[in-house]
Amino acid sequence: MGMGLELRGQNATWVFETDSVRVRYGTGIRVPALLKELREVVVPDVALAGADVSVGSRRTILQMRLRQGACPLLEAAAGQLGEGSDPYRIVLRADQADLAEHYAEDLRTRAALNPAADRPAERFLLPGPRPPRHVKAYDGNGVFDGKTVAFRWMWSGASSAKWRAGDQVFPVSDIVDVEWAAPGVLSGHLRVRLRGDGDDVRRLDPDQDPRALTFGVGYGLTHESLTFAAAVLYAIADHRTVVRAAPEAVPAVSAPAALPPPPPPPSLSGSGGGPSVDEVIATIRKLGELRDAGLLSEDEFQRKKAELLARL
Repeated sequence: MGMGLELRGQNATWVFETDSVRVRYGTGIRVPALLKELREVVVPDVALAGADVSVGSRRTILQMRLRQGACPLLEAAAGQLGEGSDPYRIVLRADQADLAEHYAEDLRTRAALNPAADRPAERFLLPGPRPPRHVKAYDGNGVFDGKTVAFRWMWSGASSAKWRAGDQVFPVSDIVDVEWAAPGVLSGHLRVRLRGDGDDVRRLDPDQDPRALTFGVGYGLTHESLTFAAAVLYAIADHRTVVRAAPEAVPAVSAPAALPPPPPPPSLSGSGGGPSVDEVIATIRKLGELRDAGLLSEDEFQRKKAELLARL
């Protein structure tokens, strides 16, 4: 549905389009730095879960509620964002309560048209912040180029454990999650979790963990570290999607059923109508490459190998 109307607030303008709501953030000195950096976000109707209105003596708040898992920024923040930095909250005047309720009802109607609105999203429905991303921490600097996360330590802040480990580079394919603890009164951190990490690694003090950047007490650049974390989370999800889709891109080797049937008994010379020994060996090598690439399991590889060798 579409209203073709704009709702202007103190921190943002919401444009109600046919199948989405376009949120444009303000640029004034009172607008939080995170919203200024985001500039604009398009929320598709399929990401909506509803809306709430709260009315105070000095202002009215319209809150857009999103489905869990729909927004990489909210997933990275994990409930740690302050109200003022919430990208899906618009501040109106106190006397605009009726107007807020009108638009809230439109948001609820949009959500109601989606049968899955009350369920978590199976994938991100909003894009993540675009790389490259940079973040400056107390003990080092982080760079994300879209494919790798790099931590480079600073001599003035990094612990001896991090110096011994050296600068770190983590391919997106090795990262399974990002942990963001908001900097503020207490020191925060940004940590990547890698495939194969055990409980002992997860319990490491971020100050001693080469997988983590730490922020000093009172560190003020929350938006840099949060958008960094959200960009990495989105890239992880995108990588998983590509990996899951890989068998479809090569259907001939995506599953055992797609492989050709075993050849007839081969001739040692290759002149008896069947494949030669060299051809069988080449096929086994190819199957080994598919196993190493993760497209065949070890059991599938061994079964096909046995079938081929049984023909010799």
